[in-house]
Amino acid sequence: MAPHSVTYPIAQSLLAEGYLRGRGAFIDFKAPRPVWCWTVAALTLPLAALMMFLFLHWRYAIVAMWTAIAMVVVAWGLTMLDGEPAALRLPVLTERGDQAVRQARARHTHLDPAKRTEPYAPGEAAAAYAIFGPEAYNHFASHTPGFSAAVDEGTDKRRQNEAAEELRRSRTNFNG
Repeated sequence: MAPHSVTYPIAQSLLAEGYLRGRGAFIDFKAPRPVWCWTVAALTLPLAALMMFLFLHWRYAIVAMWTAIAMVVVAWGLTMLDGEPAALRLPVLTERGDQAVRQARARHTHLDPAKRTEPYAPGEAAAAYAIFGPEAYNHFASHTPGFSAAVDEGTDKRRQNEAAEELRRSRTNFNG
């Protein structure tokens, strides 16, 4: 999160209190080797040998030989599939943060968009979005005529303004 963001101090306090992890929290993970590569390799080698035996005396022996060599190389490559451990990104919420979200959702079940049939009041919409996320936004947008069009128009204008500002900045920068 950008340090100049409005929510940066809130995120920092939640991070300090143990509700959030930093977005850059990773763990090393070594994926299990897939079984299919060994199966393909095990089937390819006898098939290459059979092909060489069958086509050895025909006029296509040279093609059979190169095909068999390619099959052996592919089989060898498949068995060598073992890269470096990949990094898995940890969820942003810690167990403590996840528990706090579950408690907030249990306390405010009347705002759950999955169970709600009537539209949100303006004060409820913000709380529902904070607790239930995009599902509440979609529920509010579907029950409020013209809301999503106004939001989309505002988003388009913001993007146009950002693009114009970036163009203005790039024109004034001299890289010579």
